[in-house]
Amino acid sequence: MSNQSRAPDREPRFTSLFDDVCRSAPLRAAPGAFRPGDYATPDPRDVVATDLGTGRARAGELSVAAAYVGSDVTSVVYQSGSHGEVVATVSAGRFALWMPGDELADASRDGVEVEVTYRDGSSAALRVDLQ
Repeated sequence: MSNQSRAPDREPRFTSLFDDVCRSAPLRAAPGAFRPGDYATPDPRDVVATDLGTGRARAGELSVAAAYVGSDVTSVVYQSGSHGEVVATVSAGRFALWMPGDELADASRDGVEVEVTYRDGSSAALRVDLQ
C-alpha cells in the first residue's frame, strides 16, 4: 500500500465538463444530418454544420456547435443570450464553440445564427443548420 498522496485536481472546471460531455451520449442530431462520409470540401465562404445541440455531463448541460468551414472563413461568433459573445475556434477548415447550459438544445432542429468573418474583412450573419 502506498502512502503517497494524490495531487489535487487542478483541471479547470470547463475542461472537465467538456471531457465529460465528449464521453457521454452523442449530441442530438436531426434526421438527415451530416455524416462523416458525406464530406466534400466546402466552398470558400461556406459553413457546413456537423454538430449542433447539447450534451449532459456531471457538471450539467453543455451546448456545442461545430462545422467545416471554407478557406475564406476566419472567424465565427455566436451571440449567446446567457453568455454574451461566444467566439469559436477556427482552425484547419473547422470551427467549434461551446458554452455551459442547454441554450442550443433545439439547434439540431432549428439551426443557430452566427456572425462569420471572411479573409477580406467582410462579414455576414448566417444560419447554420443540419439540413
